[in-house]
This record gives sequence, C-alpha cells and structure tokens, in this order.
Amino acid sequence: MTKEEKAEYAKEYYEANKVKIKLRSKEYRRNNKEKKALQDKIYRDNNKEKVASHSKQWALENKEKRKTSVKKWALKNKDKVMQIQKRYYENLELKNSDISKRALKAWSFQIKKRDNYTCQMCCSTEKLHAHHIFSKSKHPTLALILNNGITLCEACHMEEHALNGDI
Repeated sequence: MTKEEKAEYAKEYYEANKVKIKLRSKEYRRNNKEKKALQDKIYRDNNKEKVASHSKQWALENKEKRKTSVKKWALKNKDKVMQIQKRYYENLELKNSDISKRALKAWSFQIKKRDNYTCQMCCSTEKLHAHHIFSKSKHPTLALILNNGITLCEACHMEEHALNGDI
C-alpha cells in the first residue's frame, strides 16, 4: 500500500467508525484522567510558546464563546473572583502614593458592578460614581481595596463630600 492509499483507507475507516472512535476516546479519557492530566502538563511545559500562541489564536477567533465561558465561571465562583480581585488590588504597587488612573478605573468598575450599578443611598441608577469611604489622599493604602468603596449617584456623592468637608 502506498502512503496515499493508507491515508485514504484511514479516512474511510474514520468516517465509517466515527461514533465508535469518539466513544472509545471519551471512555479512555474518563478512565485515565490523572494520566491524561500529567501528559497534558508535560506537553504544556515542553511547548509553552506553541500553547500560548494557540490559546491566543483561539481567543481571537472565539471572542463570544470565551466571554460567555468566563462569565459562567465567574458566576459559579464568586468567592474566587473576589479573592483574585482583592489580591490584584492589594498587590498593586503604589508609587509615591500616586495611583494609576487605570487601576482606579478598574477599582471603580468593580465597586459599581458589586453594587449592581445602583446608588447605595437613594437607589438611583443615573450618573454613578465609586466613592472611597476612607479618602485616598488620607489613606492611600486603602485606595484600591474593594471594601473601601461604595456606589453613589452624583448628587449623593456631592452630598457625602459636603458632609465630610471635602468640598
């Protein structure tokens, strides 16, 4: 048999036995989870660049699929998400108490998201601000801590600052 004939035979065999092959493959993976995990780890360790490139390419081609799977995971693992976010914000380096705009924007987004995009004083959903409970100028180490924030509408935010004498 020539290479072409072998390839044609393999293709025909696969087409004729596709269901059987998939079932056997699934059963093998189910019965050999640890072995497969170890094989996958070894492969990823030996082919880091290839895996990274493939992952990046897949993410670009499947943006919606990736977005929905990340959302599903986040909904199932809210505690883990909060831990990750907390670690991220706590580990940000504050250079001379100067917090980057990007970090503050991310913090603000997380505060509003946590509070369901609703003012926590008047329940408004218009013109929302993320307010630092302990001011970032007086307490820079708390500036990016999620528990140091609350969502307020513009009017309540101004009122809060007026009460504290910040205006």
